[in-house]
Order: sequence, then C-alpha cells, then structure tokens
Amino acid sequence: MKKCDVTGGKNYAKIKPIGFNETTKIHIHRRCSCQCEDHRGPKGKCEDETFLDSKCLQCDESKCHFDEDSFPSESCRLHKDQPVCSGRGVCICGKCVCHKIKLGKVYGKYCEKDDFSCPYHHGNLCAGHGECEAGRCQCFSGWEGDRCQCPSASSQHCVNSKGQVCSGRGTCVCGRCECTDPRSIGRFCEHCPTCHTACSENWNCMQCLHPHNLSQAILDQCKTSCALMDQHYGHQTSECLSSPSYLRIFFIIFIVTFLIGLLKVLIIRQAILQWNSNKIKSSSDYRVSASKKVR
Repeated sequence: MKKCDVTGGKNYAKIKPIGFNETTKIHIHRRCSCQCEDHRGPKGKCEDETFLDSKCLQCDESKCHFDEDSFPSESCRLHKDQPVCSGRGVCICGKCVCHKIKLGKVYGKYCEKDDFSCPYHHGNLCAGHGECEAGRCQCFSGWEGDRCQCPSASSQHCVNSKGQVCSGRGTCVCGRCECTDPRSIGRFCEHCPTCHTACSENWNCMQCLHPHNLSQAILDQCKTSCALMDQHYGHQTSECLSSPSYLRIFFIIFIVTFLIGLLKVLIIRQAILQWNSNKIKSSSDYRVSASKKVR
C-alpha cells in the first residue's frame, strides 16, 4: 500500500492458506481515497497528516494520485541501508506517513520513534528522561544509562586518579564501575593481578623514587604523573606475580616427606622393641613359676 491511486478508493486481497480449502477476502479502504469519497467535506487533501503538501497529493473524482518520480523514496530513509520509513510507514510525496498501531504511537521524520518498545524505569518509558528510538532510549541532555535513569554527573565517580574511566577495564553505570574484564576487581577495576600491566605502567615512576642524575624535565614529569605513587608507596602491594622457584618447593616437599617417613619408622621400631621386651619378660616369669612347682 505505497500508492493512493485506486479507482473508487477500494481494493481487496485474498489470503488462501496452503493445504486448506478456504479463502479469506480482505477489503481495503485507503485513507486518502476515503477522504476523497467523503462528500461532506472538501476534497483538497487526501491525507490527515498536516505536513503533507497539498500540491503533491490531490483528489479528483474520488481518485488520489501523486507524482512518484518527483518525490523519490530515498528521502524517506534514515540511512541508505534501512527500509523506507523504518518499515513502519509509507512514503508519500517524499515524506513518511507512519502506521497507526494499537501498541502505541509511531512518530518521527522516518517513523523511527515510538512510545512502547524501549525499557521502562519505575513505570516510565526511558525513565521520562529520553525518547524511544529503534528500541533504544535516546537520553536527553544530562542523563545516561540504558533507561536514561542516571544523571550524567554520576560518571565522575568512576574516574580514577589517572583520569581513566574504570581504569579502562569496565563501564560506568550510574556512578559505579562494572568491570568488563573478569580478572579485574576494585572500585575502579584497578586491581588485576593476572593482567601483568601494573608493573609496566608504574615502571617509569620507579626512577622518581631515586631522583639522582635526573633532568629537570623528568623531575617535573614525576611530580605530575607519579605523585600518587610517591604518596602511597609504602602502602602499595605489588600486583606482579613472580615466577615460583620449583626447585625450592621440590626440596621442601622432599625434606618434609623424608622426616615424616623417618618418624613413622622410629615409631614402628619402638613398638616392636616394646613388644619383644614384654614377650621375653612374660616367658621368664613363666619359667620361674614352673621351677617352684617342681620343688
């Protein structure tokens, strides 16, 4: 239904499902033609959209028509690779006429906006701080978030001492960092023991702790970029993992195992000696008792 050029203003379409001996006939009444057929009012316009040019769309003897060549459909596309009127309207006279649906209102120059397909926050579409466009909230100035529920000033709480948002390892959501790297932790996602970046980032600042034979330019750079490290150097914990000494670990395990084995051997030996001693003593007592009976 991209044209308004139907004699009598009516048309129909047949729907016949495959495998069923039934046919549905749908009668179509085009809005512009309906207005042209209305004898109670003027026939000057064929659309109820006020922005359409009356010189483009005209009614003549219950027939609506317009010159499509003078108004190409490209002017009704938001982008070249997108459908005409965002697939939610028709292009008439180079302008989009949006469909009217029961879900809500479709509007915009290219029918790209609506008031129903975006997320809600506390019962309000886009928290009342934005417009719904292509299923995503386009926030007004001063608001952000997927629902426009957060003030833009809240992102300042996600900036670390180096001016990085969430240390470059996360995104700021309503003033709190959500780490996108699962290895990162901390308020600003600043701790990442397995990233092997903390030492490399601060290696240039190590010379600031020993400022001998440094030029004035380097000293000035130390004051700006390494000031925080200088203040909290005594409280910092190294994030770099040193390679373990496997030989040392092997010897420790070997010695502990040897000592445990030696202790077990000594305990067993002592138990055997004690058992033999008790056996000899019992045999000696038996012989003494037997000799007394013979006498």
